[in-house]
Amino acid sequence: MAEGIRVEPAAIKFPCLCSSQSLVLVFDSLEALTTCTTAALSNGWFAKMRVVDSAGAMFRVHSPKVLSGVGPLWGFRLLRGRLVRVAVEVERLPGVATVDEVKKLVRKSFRDWHGWESGGNLEELERQLEAAPTTEAVFDFVRAQSAA
Repeated sequence: MAEGIRVEPAAIKFPCLCSSQSLVLVFDSLEALTTCTTAALSNGWFAKMRVVDSAGAMFRVHSPKVLSGVGPLWGFRLLRGRLVRVAVEVERLPGVATVDEVKKLVRKSFRDWHGWESGGNLEELERQLEAAPTTEAVFDFVRAQSAA
């Protein structure tokens, strides 16, 4: 695995695509990226998280530490777990991701996460992904699937 240089989280240019635990998600801000449930945190959501930002810069995120609860009642939510903001360490990896490398992250999620198949349209999703001409279009594709 390539070694990187530690940078401030603010170095990530949003939106960004994050890949962790076989999932891919697009985040539009650092606040959104660093907000999660305590369950996600304890289940390793940030462990080995890979990030590709809108400029193609690649990062690895690790070492999350809870800063505070988010929302009323310090983030405690009835039956939904506590929502927290975390501080993370960010490592800038060498190189710039091409659109094909970004698509590769999404294809890996197609293979590894069963949720993609549950819609019964995986082949159509694969065609849509392959038709995306830019990194921004791949981000839009992932964002649309997350909202569906």
